[in-house]
Amino acid sequence: MAFSIVRRLPETRVQTHAHALCGKIAYAAYACPGSQELGDKIAEAFAAGADCVMLENHGVVIGGRDLAEAFQRFETLEFVAHTVIKASSLGDLRLLPSGVLTGQAVSDYATLEPSVPGNREKELRAQVCEFAHRSYRQRLMISTAGSISARINDEQFVITPRRRDRLDLRPEGLVRATRAACEAGKRASRTARLHALIYAANPEVGVVINAQPMNASAFCMADADFCTRTIPESYLVLGDAPKVPFACIVNDAEALAARMSLKKCPVLLIENEGALIVGRTLLEAFDRLEVLEATAEALLLSRPLGPLVPMPDEALTELRRAFGLD
Repeated sequence: MAFSIVRRLPETRVQTHAHALCGKIAYAAYACPGSQELGDKIAEAFAAGADCVMLENHGVVIGGRDLAEAFQRFETLEFVAHTVIKASSLGDLRLLPSGVLTGQAVSDYATLEPSVPGNREKELRAQVCEFAHRSYRQRLMISTAGSISARINDEQFVITPRRRDRLDLRPEGLVRATRAACEAGKRASRTARLHALIYAANPEVGVVINAQPMNASAFCMADADFCTRTIPESYLVLGDAPKVPFACIVNDAEALAARMSLKKCPVLLIENEGALIVGRTLLEAFDRLEVLEATAEALLLSRPLGPLVPMPDEALTELRRAFGLD
C-alpha cells in the first residue's frame, strides 16, 4: 500500500530469493474498485507477463500456479517492501547486478543409502521443526526464506527442504544429507553444501542457520554499519557480527564457510543475502538469531533519537574477561 500511493514498485533486486519469487511486477492504472475497467486493467497486466500487479492507490494482486505459490509470492513481496523501506532509512540501497540474480546453479545430489533414523536423528528432526516454526511466528523467517540444519554425526546432518513453507515443516519432511548426497526423493535446501562445508571445518558446530529477518536484512541491503558494541548482550552473543560484500550462498559457499567459527565469527552478515549463524545447539543458534534481529531493530529505532554511542573499549574488555571470552 505504501508503494502504491506513491506510484513506485518495490525493488526486489536487493535479494536473490525475493527477485526470483516475486517475478515481474507491473502497475495497473487506477480505476474504481470493483469495476469492470479495473478488472480489465489487472488482466492486461497479467497477460503481459506480470506475476504481481500493483494497483495505483489501492494495493496489489498476486498470481500463482496454486494457492501456495501465490501466498508465498505475496508474503515475500510484502517482506521485501517493508525491508526496503527500513533499509532506505539507513543509506543507499545496494542493488544486485542481473548476472548475480540469475546465476545460481544448485548442484545435483547423489542418493544416500536408506537407513532407519536413530533416536538422536529423530530428536534433531523434531527440534529443527520446532525452531523453524518459532522463527516463522516471530518473523525471523518467512515461508520462502531461511534454512536450519543440525549435525547428526561427522558426515551427516538434517536440513530443511527447498521451497517448502517453513510453517508447514514436519520431522519426516526434513532431508538427511552429506556434502554430496541426500535422501532419495527429497530436495535439500540450496544452502546444504554451505552447511556441510561449515560442519567439516568446525567439528564443534552442531547447528547452522541462514536467515533474512527484516531488520537485520535492512542493514544487509543498505550502505550502513551494523554495530554490536552498543548492548552487552549483543556483543556477548553475536561477537562483532561483521558484514561482508555480497557472496552467493550457493556459488561462493567455500569462501563463506571459511569465515565461520564459534569463537571468532559465530554470526556473519552478507550484503544482499542475510545472516549466517552457527551454534553448538539449536537453542544457542536460535538465541543468536533472536538477538541479531533485536539488536538490528534497536539500532534502527535509535537513529531518529541521536548519534550512536558505542560502549568504550574498557567496557568491552571487562565483558570479555567477566564472561570468559578471551
